[in-house]
Amino acid sequence: MTKIERQKQTVREIIKLYATHKKGCKELTGELKELADYCDKRLEHCRWGEKKPACKNCSSHCYAKEKREEIIKIMRW
Repeated sequence: MTKIERQKQTVREIIKLYATHKKGCKELTGELKELADYCDKRLEHCRWGEKKPACKNCSSHCYAKEKREEIIKIMRW
């Protein structure tokens, strides 16, 4: 498994946990599914590829401001 694949899996699992505990959902639906898909897409197109740093340490953010705020809220949870 590549670093990007592992990060995609990790982000999706964190979003699923958030959905379960905060929203009472067992599956990703609606906005949270869209966010997980968005994160996958952005990770696939990361300019750093397999050498990418953690997103919080990256010099160029690839998420739109609105999406970045959503994922930060979920990750801090």
